[in-house]
Amino acid sequence: MPTSIAVFGSCVTRDAFNSRFTPGWADRYTLGAVAYRSSLVSLMATPTPIVDEDLRELGATQAQWVRRDFRKDALGELAAAPPDLLLLDFTTDIRFGCLDLGDGRYVTANHSLLDRTGWLGRLEAAGGVRQVRPRRDEARYLALWQDALVRLVGRLAEVAPATAVCVVGARQATRLWLPGGGGPVDLAANRLVPRGDAARFDALWAHLDAMALRTPGWVRIDLRGREYPTSDAHPWSASVTHFAPEFHADLLAAVDAVAAGRAGSNGLTGDGIEAGLLEPGGTLRHVADGIEVLPGLPIGRTWEGEPGAGPMRPRPPRPAAPPRQPQRSPATRLLRVPVRA
Repeated sequence: MPTSIAVFGSCVTRDAFNSRFTPGWADRYTLGAVAYRSSLVSLMATPTPIVDEDLRELGATQAQWVRRDFRKDALGELAAAPPDLLLLDFTTDIRFGCLDLGDGRYVTANHSLLDRTGWLGRLEAAGGVRQVRPRRDEARYLALWQDALVRLVGRLAEVAPATAVCVVGARQATRLWLPGGGGPVDLAANRLVPRGDAARFDALWAHLDAMALRTPGWVRIDLRGREYPTSDAHPWSASVTHFAPEFHADLLAAVDAVAAGRAGSNGLTGDGIEAGLLEPGGTLRHVADGIEVLPGLPIGRTWEGEPGAGPMRPRPPRPAAPPRQPQRSPATRLLRVPVRA
């Protein structure tokens, strides 16, 4: 029976379940609830009324993205059909942030869409909106985001207690494959993308992942250990989060490993699993706090070094540790799985 999947995030995760990038994915997965281009702050907020007339400047698909974000449709869909796996990525929070409409109402600040609508102009003219973005108002946004995370955890415990939650982490693309296969070359020097922003974006992405992975039982799919360029051949154009197809193949391979572990065939009681304990408020390490995807490495091999800090060096296996004494700290699963080199 296919594994049921839900996605709360962006094209970074959603495109792994698109036959343009990963042919054959539908042979083993069904895709249910999708919160696409919705920030976590927006998703967990009070729904905001929106009428079709407010979105008449947008195309049908774009209007549907905005409508779903305002109504928080994905939460109800997930409750109605709890999936086997829920994949989260937080790039929408970092890229867009949110609009504070007052009275506990927040929507995603997707200005590439909302700026084209009369709705936002009227609201701004009336002084009824405040923009909150993590790269401009970090403290306030992180406080809102943490509150939203707590509410998401509580909602999942209530409506989908058996759903396994995976946090997908990666890095922005900084390189570009040229038409005809040339490159990769520097992306910012050859295409119109935000300059000098990659390090800040990646640091915030890692920070949000770290906060989410404090949740007991959540697991990490970490694709930061390999560089994934973008490409002009991408259907949505070259961009810092529009990766070449190998990214989606590697992500799907990692999801396969999680699904197999959940079913018991790569068992969460078998080889390749460790209990990575994280004290509340502790600092996450690259190796020991979730699902780690290591390109081309056999199961169980580890690397040292910080993601993005230059080449990573293999390190010898650690000596066997004595059995852990029972602790009250929550355990976060660690599964090391090989993906394509």
